[in-house]
Amino acid sequence: MPGSPLYFSPEMLRESILGLNDDVWSLGIICYEILCGYFPFDISSPSELSNIFEKEIRQFPSGTDQFL
Repeated sequence: MPGSPLYFSPEMLRESILGLNDDVWSLGIICYEILCGYFPFDISSPSELSNIFEKEIRQFPSGTDQFL
């Protein structure tokens, strides 16, 4: 599967049927990084992505509410 694992949706990690939702997930990750300046999940390596739903998304930094 081509691409960066950091932007894979949970379905992509489980190698289930892929669709538009996976693209929206990846776009959301990219938008979060552009807006906040960091990855939304606190992980130290791509291998931790399998536990992605057990981790909380970081809070938006102050000052970004004007964009939301």
